[in-house]
Amino acid sequence: MTLQEFEKEIDRIHKREKEILLKKNQDYGFAVITGDDDIWLLFDISSRLKEKCMRLRNLLKNRIKNDTKENFESIEDTLIDIQGYTTLGQVLLNRNGM
Repeated sequence: MTLQEFEKEIDRIHKREKEILLKKNQDYGFAVITGDDDIWLLFDISSRLKEKCMRLRNLLKNRIKNDTKENFESIEDTLIDIQGYTTLGQVLLNRNGM
């Protein structure tokens, strides 16, 4: 992969993440990033990240063992969710200059 191809792939991934975050916001509203105390909201995000990382580990273990596809949530879906939660965390940090 060339540097130009790498940069193009990063742009594609970030564009997709943005589209998904905006669509999920339509479904869920600003539930993850609304509240009085951003520190506690970051704790909430960290809990969700832990769950997603555990799900990722499980999906990878299953893939290694069985070499099968996932039933409901793919490895890619899980990685996108992890990326989305880290973006929401950055929004919280930037919102109040934390």
